Amino acid sequence: MKRAVQKDLRTHLRAASRMEETIANIDKHGANPDEDVIIKLLRRDIQLLNETLRALSVSEFHKAVNLIWRARRVFIIGLNASMALACFMQFRLIRLKKDVRWLSIPGGASLIERFQRESRIPVIAHLEGLCHTYVDGAADPEKARRIVLNAKMRRVSICGATETLLVDRKVAKTALPPILADLRAAGCELRGDPEVLALDNKITPATEQDWRTEYLDAILAIRVVDGVDEAIAHIERFGSHHTDAIVTEDQTVAECFLREVDSAIVLVNASTQFADGGEFGMGAEIGISTQRLPPRGPVGAAELTTYKYLVRGTGQVRP
Repeated sequence: MKRAVQKDLRTHLRAASRMEETIANIDKHGANPDEDVIIKLLRRDIQLLNETLRALSVSEFHKAVNLIWRARRVFIIGLNASMALACFMQFRLIRLKKDVRWLSIPGGASLIERFQRESRIPVIAHLEGLCHTYVDGAADPEKARRIVLNAKMRRVSICGATETLLVDRKVAKTALPPILADLRAAGCELRGDPEVLALDNKITPATEQDWRTEYLDAILAIRVVDGVDEAIAHIERFGSHHTDAIVTEDQTVAECFLREVDSAIVLVNASTQFADGGEFGMGAEIGISTQRLPPRGPVGAAELTTYKYLVRGTGQVRP
């Protein structure tokens, strides 16, 4: 990327950061600034940033996305989630709907739900990653051990980390103990249902809240289920439609899981930690959309673009 362009981007991001500090001070001291002044500043910074981005080539645009994301700012606007929320709620960023085409907000469920409820600007929701891995009765035991350990412990604080392990009752007694031993050796706290406790009395009893929790920590909830149908039902009831995986050598069961699990990403014989735009070949990832309308799943630069129809006629009229 040209140094002048990179300098312009950094200038706009620094301006956004200064505005964030201003808003934080206003919140802290209870001042009541002129809303029109704040909105004017926001409009100016958005305009300058968009003008800079429009001047880029495709390759430069992708580099710009990486630069903005590394700066931890919401793409295009150049504001982080807390700043965007403060402006949105207190200074009526909603009045900028002609200037702001959309918002992409990475954050907690309550923050995203509030944006979706209040916004007239399109919001791409990156909700919590309550991800599951299901070990089927036809799973390869060694493959299951490697996948489960990686899915939980590679990086516990990312949205693609497995939070609940489901195991087919048919293989629970044979497949589960080695998996539990691997997880415990890696420093994972284990919480299980009564059938899991019967296999290992050192495990903490799980409550229903555990099935609903995105831990983002070295904690795993474990449940024994009666086959793929009960696993799918559990995922539908407690999951967040983010990423879910099955370990099985039965192609029919795998296809059933792929078809019936209503999540943005569904994997067969692979770790849920592959839920990443970079792994999908998208370059910089803005987030993983858990909504049903597009974009869904990993959101990169291409997924943030819209389209229009260009029709060139020679005098045709519609009958």
